[in-house]
Amino acid sequence: MAFPGAGEQSPVNSPLTGAVARFHDKFRRFPRDWNELVTTGFIVAIPQPAPGKRFMIDPATRIVVELPSK
Repeated sequence: MAFPGAGEQSPVNSPLTGAVARFHDKFRRFPRDWNELVTTGFIVAIPQPAPGKRFMIDPATRIVVELPSK
């Protein structure tokens, strides 16, 4: 099930979605945190979400979405 209120893919989180997919294909799990995508070489740096938002992985779709910050 997708997160309620999740934003659509943007130019920022599309590369994150691709990195998460490649990570999941290789390790058969989701990264523990965004920094793990950097340390394993899937991305160079962690992008910043839009103001007032945070990135989350929707486990049902494996898409990185933006949610309101807590």
